Amino acid sequence: MERWGVKRICACCGTAYSDGDVPSPNSICRWVRQWCEEGSVSCKKPPGQPSSVRTPENIAGVFASVGSSPRRSTPKHAPALGMSDRSVQHILHTALNLHPYKLQIVHSLSNWDKEVRLQFVVSFGDVPWPPCSLDLRTPDSFLWGYLESTA
Repeated sequence: MERWGVKRICACCGTAYSDGDVPSPNSICRWVRQWCEEGSVSCKKPPGQPSSVRTPENIAGVFASVGSSPRRSTPKHAPALGMSDRSVQHILHTALNLHPYKLQIVHSLSNWDKEVRLQFVVSFGDVPWPPCSLDLRTPDSFLWGYLESTA
């Protein structure tokens, strides 16, 4: 198998990318080196410590705590669980897919409200509506008043 140079690879990539957004030579060299070393160019997991808060034990603890007293606030759950309130919020949002809501109180419709709404609708009277006709399509409905007066 013949070995291509970086310039030749860049030229081939330039023809493949019609918008002109060609990968840099450094990216191509990194891809080739990564392919030779690992057999893949997929991204590795980023370095750093794994999540210490979102462990299965903590998620189960938050779920049990919120399940036993759902009306308690997140900052009050946090000290009992031994973690910050932001960590509890993060677990509730991401792992448990629970989101806060605020109860909105609206008035219920009384019989008087229903009567007022009915009077409002009746005040318009009968609204003429064009009959279903093959000759009169929806875009032609603006002609209905004119056609009614001429007929």
